[in-house]
Amino acid sequence: MGGMRRLVAAALVGVVAWGLDGCSSSPFSPSSARPTAADTAVAALLQRQAHALAAGDVNAWKAGIADPTTPEGSRQLEAFDALRALGVSHMSFTALHERSDPTSTDGVEQHWQGTAQLAYRIPGVDRVDRVVSRTLRAVERQGTWRLVTWLGATDPPEAFDLPRLAVRRGDHVVVAVSADVVDLAECSAAAEQAWSRVAAIPGLADGIPGTVLVVPPTAEATAAMIGRSTTSGLDVVGATTVGARLVGRPAGADRVVLGPGAARRLTAEGRLVVLAHEFTHVALRASTRSDLPMWLSEGLAEYVAYRASSLEPRTIAAAAIERAKASDWPTKLATSSEFDTAAAGFDTAYQSSWLAVRALATGIGERGLMGLIHEVGGSLDGSAPSGSAGAVSAALQQQGTNESDLATAVRGQLLSWAR
Repeated sequence: MGGMRRLVAAALVGVVAWGLDGCSSSPFSPSSARPTAADTAVAALLQRQAHALAAGDVNAWKAGIADPTTPEGSRQLEAFDALRALGVSHMSFTALHERSDPTSTDGVEQHWQGTAQLAYRIPGVDRVDRVVSRTLRAVERQGTWRLVTWLGATDPPEAFDLPRLAVRRGDHVVVAVSADVVDLAECSAAAEQAWSRVAAIPGLADGIPGTVLVVPPTAEATAAMIGRSTTSGLDVVGATTVGARLVGRPAGADRVVLGPGAARRLTAEGRLVVLAHEFTHVALRASTRSDLPMWLSEGLAEYVAYRASSLEPRTIAAAAIERAKASDWPTKLATSSEFDTAAAGFDTAYQSSWLAVRALATGIGERGLMGLIHEVGGSLDGSAPSGSAGAVSAALQQQGTNESDLATAVRGQLLSWAR
């Protein structure tokens, strides 16, 4: 599921880089040369847009757009309403970097193109700034600079970039649905149920934060949001968790992106399973300090998602049962590459990992399972994880088991269901 030009005008420092915590920094990149007059003017333009958002002044925001009637301008104008609907009133732009010198057109106008880091938080949900890279284009006409576009073709869009965004804030989940692709109230109700399914697990109840669920309008928009260049494979991916995470720190501003196709075709129980799976990832990333091996993180997400499900275990593990009947698989726990949706039999990687975690939970209890997970991933109030390749093996050994024993237990369970 991501350096500073010294600002000539000291007064501009801390205004453009105005964030939620009141901290300030230069908007320019230190690797760049001294900022040009155009650089400083674009920084001031971004300052005005930030102030317009904070004041809720749509006319001031509109005044900073080159042409609100163009598709690019219309998207910026619509983003204002979306940001306010999400509860965002503060944003900051830092690390402005000009990609090319401003160009003039017959002395009438200048054009500026570059990049910036945009930071914002959704109040009550994000614990840290969500920072995203943006490609900016601005134009100067008659002495005034305005934004042509603030999202490049290859920039991953944020929820507020999506068209016709409708937002519903539940008790624990903020749901943002684009273009009425699914019923907002139904989606919100399912999200709250899924959140409660995750919160019912000892050791996750204190770790799961408020969550943001985004439903884009198309498969193409979904691919862009989760950083994929094509829609290939999205038909088998219900939802994805995306967000940055600093080394040794918990994630604090994740987004769960639910594809519109999955949102429409899933049954009520299927939607619960998919959302509970992703919300488990959010909870894990918010309560640990490093990523877990994929068999453990995906296995736990499947375990939580299916824990209160009415689906029969044999049905859930159908593909894995057939694979075990036809070979000596599994002889080991699934590796990261096996979870790739392009890999043959990737579904059996999820199913076998679910059964491995299920066996662990049966053997050491759910509290013991979560203790092991926080030992491997590092808890927020404990020491940092070692990060060594043998950390999982050592943690399992302390519980009287190992990866080989778990793989054997998984195969035994599959074969017993195959009879």
